[in-house]
Amino acid sequence: MDGVKLGVHVRRGASASDSRKIVSLDTDAFASDAAVERMIQMVNSVQPDPVFLASDSPETKKLFSGVRTLDTQIAVVHDDVKCNPDDRVGIFLDFFLLRMCPTIIITGGKFPEPPGLSTFGY
Repeated sequence: MDGVKLGVHVRRGASASDSRKIVSLDTDAFASDAAVERMIQMVNSVQPDPVFLASDSPETKKLFSGVRTLDTQIAVVHDDVKCNPDDRVGIFLDFFLLRMCPTIIITGGKFPEPPGLSTFGY
């Protein structure tokens, strides 16, 4: 986290295929492809300053270049999610690391219209 200037959280939920395995309900509360593209543009505009990216979608993390991420497998803590209990540790570590960033942007919903700020990113 040394030198990180911006923290970004992109909550994909059912909008990304790897997150859909966890969350099957498709709602407006998750970042659309258009929202992800806009976030990539925002991140690119501040680089080369270090950026930390948190997301519930490892697939989405790969779309961003030059960012720092935590290798997580899941990003939800609902009781109905079956996973290795050790995977849940990464969720809270992502929260902790995100809060250490001096500036944070979060997204969700059908950009640019509300609803949907990321509850994970709060």
